[in-house]
Amino acid sequence: ERPITLTSQLNVHLSYSPEHFPWTAMMMRMKLTFLLAILLFQLTISVKGGTSASKPAQQADKQYTFGDIIRFNRMKAGSPYNHYAIYVGNHDITGKKPEQDIFHFSGEITDPGNADCVFDSLADVTKDSTPVVQTEWDGIDLPRRTKAGMIEQIKRFHNNCRGEYSVIFANCEHLVTFIQFGSPVCEQKDTSTCIECLAKILCKANSTLFTNKRGRGRRGLGLLQDETRANQGAPAA
Repeated sequence: ERPITLTSQLNVHLSYSPEHFPWTAMMMRMKLTFLLAILLFQLTISVKGGTSASKPAQQADKQYTFGDIIRFNRMKAGSPYNHYAIYVGNHDITGKKPEQDIFHFSGEITDPGNADCVFDSLADVTKDSTPVVQTEWDGIDLPRRTKAGMIEQIKRFHNNCRGEYSVIFANCEHLVTFIQFGSPVCEQKDTSTCIECLAKILCKANSTLFTNKRGRGRRGLGLLQDETRANQGAPAA
């Protein structure tokens, strides 16, 4: 009598149809499904090139265009909130250094009294957040300003916002939406239902920072004089 070997057992299994061994057919289908899933996963990774969205700031020139509003997801005391900036890229704007590519209301959390509208580096501001471009607001149904119009507003606000910051009346989201659309809005999208609701109810841009009524103080008077000269066709000081 011949000894029973692994090869002889395999030959016996293969000589019968799956109907004789239904559990064998089921196991084979499960193995094939599992192997197919692994193959598809590896194919997906190879097609994507193994890229990751964890460092989008390193590809800023490919992801953002001038005037894009960039949202940074942040946390403070366990509560989510968004910081906002407007992308200016490598455009030559008065007061901007070559390595700076965004404009925002800086320092509003760490030092609100000295917060100001300044140029900054996207890489420095990103920190632990994931920057994304936000294009829609429930409270805005306006076209974007032209590039020249946005640059004009950026020049107007640059280093001219100190002492004006208010989480309710004049914050970073108000600033960038005013620069892009001419309408300051705060909605704090994709934070939490509670934060979004509070933002829409409480955050009303009533600051003179976004009007032509900044006649109080040296900075407001300077802006008002420049706007008057521009309206009269004379060069701004």
